[in-house]
Amino acid sequence: MTGKTAFSNNSKKALGAIGSVSVLPIIFGLVGLFYFQGMQFIISLILALSAGGIFYMLYYDMIPKAHKERKWIPTFGAIMGFMLGFIIIKVSGG
Repeated sequence: MTGKTAFSNNSKKALGAIGSVSVLPIIFGLVGLFYFQGMQFIISLILALSAGGIFYMLYYDMIPKAHKERKWIPTFGAIMGFMLGFIIIKVSGG
């Protein structure tokens, strides 16, 4: 390939990919809302996997790019977000 992405030649494929990425979370969210209601262990497992994915994206993609460009806000935001989440969990009795 000469620098083109897999979807650059076919706009229907690109639109389908964007559409599925937009619709699938809504469907899975509704499935989780109705099917997993009351299953605290499953819900906590799903949330832990989601948080792990976000941390992976932050620390292996976004933060190194920000350091390369000499920007400190993404790193600061990640640390503050983690601290804020931890404080909210502790204050709420979790």
